[in-house]
Amino acid sequence: MYIKFLLIVVLITCHFVYPDHECENWQTEHPEWIFCDDFESDDPLVTTGRYFEYDDNDGDFAVIEGVGVGNSKGMEVVWQQEEVGAGGIKLAFGRNPNSYMNKQQISPNKD
Repeated sequence: MYIKFLLIVVLITCHFVYPDHECENWQTEHPEWIFCDDFESDDPLVTTGRYFEYDDNDGDFAVIEGVGVGNSKGMEVVWQQEEVGAGGIKLAFGRNPNSYMNKQQISPNKD
């Protein structure tokens, strides 16, 4: 009995510690979340529902396999000595009067 209970607890814990594609359908699954990106999507970073600006600094800031939770994809940045910036991504959400920032349409009618 104890071993079966322990196995169930381990399986449940592993599921929550290393969720696969936790951002798929996040708006439906987790309406309380503002945004989610686990970088598993092959869609461009600058597109509807994602970021409005991305600077990879000539490849120094990029989505890389195996650097995220559970060996998933994640963002990696490489800094050179004396560098003051190594790229970045910008996200806007909610009602925004700036059409450039609001083009990604992440909760565009919420304050």
